[in-house]
Amino acid sequence: MASNPLEEISKLQQQIEALKDSAVSELRARRASLESELQSVDAEIEKLTGKPAKIRRPRGSVQTACSAPARISWRCGQLRQRVGASKPLAALPPPMQI
Repeated sequence: MASNPLEEISKLQQQIEALKDSAVSELRARRASLESELQSVDAEIEKLTGKPAKIRRPRGSVQTACSAPARISWRCGQLRQRVGASKPLAALPPPMQI
């Protein structure tokens, strides 16, 4: 007896979710292992050099001083200064297509 197609879809969706959860758990465990290894490497560097290892912050983990739109606005201002544009970039012609 064939089962209902909707039941089959539901079962498959449950399997997909279980696989996703499993993959996320494995990745988190791997990240924890790598962080532990990095701490060991940093300790070894400090031991050999007498100076703390330069620690890089993960991308996106710390709020920046300004929001993304503010950073974009600042970068556009910097670009205007570099090219000597007195009018807003929106008023400039679009870039050439290559």
